Amino acid sequence: VDDCLIAGPQDYVKQEKQKIMVMFKCDELGTMDKYAGCKVEQDLKEQSTELSESKFSATINVNICSGEVSFRR
Repeated sequence: VDDCLIAGPQDYVKQEKQKIMVMFKCDELGTMDKYAGCKVEQDLKEQSTELSESKFSATINVNICSGEVSFRR
């Protein structure tokens, strides 16, 4: 099993997802709440996604529109 994450504007995500699903057998799992062992929280209003790994007590925040990335322990 391999995981794939596509992030970006909604139209882009839909387009890329369709391409991948033609090439590989895929399951659509819906809105992501975990990825690669990290907890995922999305704020649609702020257009940001936060990945938290409690094992390392670190958080990465990515703002999709501005491309801003922040990291905190």
